[in-house]
Amino acid sequence: MKYLYFIIPILIISCNQPSSSAIQKAKEDNSMIDSALVEKILIDLNNDNSLDTIKLKTPPYSGDPGVYLSIEIELANGTSFKNSTNEIWSTIDTFATKGLVNEIKSDNIFCTSFNSSKYLFLFEYQFASDATPVSIIKITQKSIKAIFDKSFEIEKIIDVDNNGSLDIIGREVLVEFYYSTDSVLIGTYSPFSVYSLHDEAVLQVELSKKYSKERYLYAGTSYNSQIKVAYPQKGKNFRPYLILDN
Repeated sequence: MKYLYFIIPILIISCNQPSSSAIQKAKEDNSMIDSALVEKILIDLNNDNSLDTIKLKTPPYSGDPGVYLSIEIELANGTSFKNSTNEIWSTIDTFATKGLVNEIKSDNIFCTSFNSSKYLFLFEYQFASDATPVSIIKITQKSIKAIFDKSFEIEKIIDVDNNGSLDIIGREVLVEFYYSTDSVLIGTYSPFSVYSLHDEAVLQVELSKKYSKERYLYAGTSYNSQIKVAYPQKGKNFRPYLILDN
């Protein structure tokens, strides 16, 4: 009976040890988790003097374009946010962010501050000649919210009318060019749109009209392939103008 008494604890201890296959599976799982992380960023996003975490995750398949498909944000106060794209986010559109300083040391996500809020800009990989799809996330002291997600070729990020609201200015659809001469490109009509970035991105119709009139021309609120516009060739300097059919 003494032998049986001593053997039982040994068997129990042995049964509680993980098998070699379980250990290997755990290693593989950890490897998969690590490989999903593209970039990890530590930054104070909500001005509370604590470091918050941004994780850019899920790289594309080898050989495919783009950089990451998902983002996770966790504030030090416990507020968290997750989002993903059906396509693929890529590097920063430097044309859209020209003149601004990225508050994050990253080529893959752009951050700017305005009136105690931070705005994160995520740019999808641009296919063909379409406007670049862009996602914008607004972060306040207690909240994280996706406020914009559509194809939009940003020209400026600015408070365009000095009303205390950050705006994005750009085109919903890129101009398509039909033909050219030595000094003129003939293309489609594509007005500017102005969105104010509040708790939601709001299209400012009158401001869009005003901006188009001052810097382009105005023949309606929407893109129109039936309206022909003359654009200057590189090196020429004149305002675009309508081509009127006889």
